[in-house]
Amino acid sequence: MYSGCKKGTYSSAGINSIEGSWELRKIVANSTLSYPPGSGNYLKFTKDTYEQYTGGVLEKNGTYSIVSDNNASETTCTTVEAGQFKKCIIYDGLTGPGKYYFQISDNTLTMITGKGCQILDANWEGQYVKVLGQ
Repeated sequence: MYSGCKKGTYSSAGINSIEGSWELRKIVANSTLSYPPGSGNYLKFTKDTYEQYTGGVLEKNGTYSIVSDNNASETTCTTVEAGQFKKCIIYDGLTGPGKYYFQISDNTLTMITGKGCQILDANWEGQYVKVLGQ
């Protein structure tokens, strides 16, 4: 279970909405991988469903929910500044290890995740930019 996650109510409208299409630009893990615009690697969120594309091919889809969680620093074993990464996404109702914390700023969706301090190579940060008109 996600200890520390609490259901919250988040507006699906507005500048900080997760709804829409987000194209992957960078993943930081053991190394940094950059992705050019148009690579076809993106996430698409509606009010309660998601689609994940790799190279323009639908890889996964389902439902999601957003919950409050103040444990990003402990879960990802990284330093998280106060007030950041206070929400996490629950994909398909699965509340096991591997939380996806996120925040949105200036049309950039940043996600961090981790599966605990013992599996450091499983921790990563992904940066996505909002794609308009998709």
